[in-house]
Amino acid sequence: MSVTALQMAQLMPDARQLESDEPEMESTLHYQQLALLVSSLEWRWQALERGSGTLSGRREWPVALL
Repeated sequence: MSVTALQMAQLMPDARQLESDEPEMESTLHYQQLALLVSSLEWRWQALERGSGTLSGRREWPVALL
């Protein structure tokens, strides 16, 4: 059985009528959490570039950076 795009669209619920208790993805808290994640990763990558380990090839990590 095949379904056309139009038939599939008609089967889907109207997203404007869905109710959810989940927080919005575009909230200030969500943005702050993403910014913290990105800044933490950038900080770690800078430490690796300074010679505190490598991203590949070497599996020995200084205990202070873990």
